This record gives sequence, structure tokens and C-alpha cells, in this order.
Amino acid sequence: MTKQLFEVQFLVHPLPDHPQFGQFKFGLLIIWVYETDAKKAGQKGRYIAAALPYAVGGGKSFPIADGDKLEPYQITCIAQAKIIGSNLALFHWSNDYDEKAVFHDWPLLVPPLPLPGSGLGASHD
Repeated sequence: MTKQLFEVQFLVHPLPDHPQFGQFKFGLLIIWVYETDAKKAGQKGRYIAAALPYAVGGGKSFPIADGDKLEPYQITCIAQAKIIGSNLALFHWSNDYDEKAVFHDWPLLVPPLPLPGSGLGASHD
């Protein structure tokens, strides 16, 4: 099977060894990887996330297809992923935000999740 580009998203919380531990409460880690299906992309994304100083929670994975409506940050990150084979981004919220108010029932929501600065709603520090 041919590998295609997937976007994998995880809810994360900084661990005590994170350099900004205590400065933000939770975040959305997005990893772009090439794989043959969404399950394998999610497994590869979780493997990458496990090496970072975050407690990794629920996640979801979906393919990126030509013609998808993309936000500016996605265009930049996907372009780099196509060059180097993967890429990642992190959106984070400070301690004064309520995680449930931001994420609702995510990851059960279908993409895209409203992200700060994306024009899709939500805001953060």
C-alpha cells in the first residue's frame, strides 16, 4: 500500500520535566506523518508523542487530501512534512482556561477542531 499524509491530534498535558511546566495547563499536539491507514498513523504519532514531555491523552487521525480546506498553520506544517517526512505543532492554553469548555467532547468531534488564531473560533494565550 502507498503511504499518504495523515494529521494526528492528541490532547496533552505538560509533565513536570517540561520547560514550561506550570505555565500552561493543556494543549493540542498535532503530528503529521506518512502511513498507510489512520490506525497506523495514530500509532506512529503516539510513538513520537511519547518521546516528548507530555502526558498524552485521547487522539484522532485523519488523512490530508489535496483540495482539503486548510488553515495557514496547516499549509506551512504540511509543506514541511512533505519535505522531511513528518512535522508537529502545539497549541496550548494557560492555567486559567477550562479544558472541558475548550475541548467539549473532543476527540469525538469530527475535524476540524476550532483552534486559536485559525479563524475557526476559540482563543488562548
